[in-house]
Order: sequence, then C-alpha cells, then structure tokens
Amino acid sequence: MIGEWLADLERRSGFRWANGLLWQHIRDYVLVKDTTKTGQEAGIDFKLYPLALAELQRVSPDQRVGAVVKDSRTGQPFKGRRFQKKSARSGARRRHT
Repeated sequence: MIGEWLADLERRSGFRWANGLLWQHIRDYVLVKDTTKTGQEAGIDFKLYPLALAELQRVSPDQRVGAVVKDSRTGQPFKGRRFQKKSARSGARRRHT
C-alpha cells in the first residue's frame, strides 16, 4: 500500500515512487488495483468501512492526486526509514527476536 522508492537514473532525484496506492486507483470510494505479488486485481469498497471512508473524505478533492499515503512533513510518499520510525513510535511495527 505504501509503495517503494526505486532507483531511476533518468530522474533528477535519482528515484521514482512505484507500486503504491494512488488516488487514481479510487473511484467513488471503491479501490481497484492490481496487487504487486500476484498481479491480480483487488477491490475494496470503502463505503463498507465507515472509519476508512471518513479518513478518505477528510482529504479535499483538489488534494486527491498522486500517492494516498504521504508524509505530512514533505507531502511526498514516505521514505523507507521515515515510515519505519513513524510506525515503530506508533506501535504498529513489531520486532521479531
């Protein structure tokens, strides 16, 4: 869902963001996207999930461009380390020992 940064020497930054959830994958609050693992199409009707629907509706229509999951500090998709740090602080990431 969060995608990944891939090396791309043709871009000024040297990287491009790929495989993540984009606003273009959501129409009328229904997500339709090919999965990266199998390539099969997956769909979720967010109207069946009121909490998720409410979060999507909080984003103004003019901001529904590009990546859905973004770093609020940069307005861009998370860099791997930044997402891991944020997830670890929130308790969303578990460590395996």
